Amino acid sequence: MVLDVTVPSGEAFAVRRLVHNCQQAGVLRCIPNLRDHTVVLEIQMPANRVDEVMHALMTTVPSGEVGNLSSWRHHLNTQGLAH
Repeated sequence: MVLDVTVPSGEAFAVRRLVHNCQQAGVLRCIPNLRDHTVVLEIQMPANRVDEVMHALMTTVPSGEVGNLSSWRHHLNTQGLAH
């Protein structure tokens, strides 16, 4: 699964560290938005870890915005890549 999360740029490092400490989860991409001073993090994890990662995100960075949750296959398709 791939989860998009938008956080204030000053909190991006804390989120990256949090994801690093979640078992089997990792940050795929970190996309800065200079106008809004935010960062979109694309986080990859197995389906059985979604609840754990989302709970950790919501308690650590309550100012963040949880975006799209998609399958790995869908994520690859949106990037123009094959499985």
